Amino acid sequence: MTRGGGGGVDSLDLERYRRALEATRQEQLARLKTLRGEGLGDAAQEAARELSSYDQHPADQGTETFEREKDTGFEAAARGILEQIDEALGRMEAGLYGICAACGEPIDPARLDALPYALRCAPCEAAVEERRRRVVEAAAAPPSFMRGFGAGVDRVAFDGEETWEDLARYGTANTLQDVPEDPEWEGEEKG
Repeated sequence: MTRGGGGGVDSLDLERYRRALEATRQEQLARLKTLRGEGLGDAAQEAARELSSYDQHPADQGTETFEREKDTGFEAAARGILEQIDEALGRMEAGLYGICAACGEPIDPARLDALPYALRCAPCEAAVEERRRRVVEAAAAPPSFMRGFGAGVDRVAFDGEETWEDLARYGTANTLQDVPEDPEWEGEEKG
């Protein structure tokens, strides 16, 4: 028997996936509890078990900061998985479990076996990840020298070409730089 819109997940499989989702939920809740128990909810000084935030060894503070950031990342990942589980359970109640939220095609059962809270088929998820990666890369990329610093903005800017023209007035590898300005010199013009 197929559920909702030809999703291809029969009632026996649906119950198996529900149990898998609930088991994964419990794992993530236990992970959050462990992280909180290990001091993630405490102040950094208390989590490091230090009486003072002043430390004789700066490397120790760096290690503590790294560990705290790592635990914060684990917490964010666990919360994200819990949100995906809730969404998958909601789709299950709506009869949409096993159907890609992006394209409406059935999600491969092997994908659901591996990742029961998957909301998209593998190709659609790959497209989402590619867009996310490009956004991160674009945010991290420095502005191009030739594009100028005000690209896309309606304003007059001092761009790369104008910079070169301004610098070339002082000489290039093709001009005599060490000759004093002599109005009678009939050599190559500067600039």
